[in-house]
Amino acid sequence: MASQLIATFTTNHGTIAVELFPDHAPKTVENFVGLAEG
Repeated sequence: MASQLIATFTTNHGTIAVELFPDHAPKTVENFVGLAEG
């Protein structure tokens, strides 16, 4: 089992953790991670 891929957003209302599923949407996850990491 692969480790979980979690994106964390910090806002002035708190923190949101979102699990990403590269097995279900590989291109979307790759694009999101690429944009997030800069």
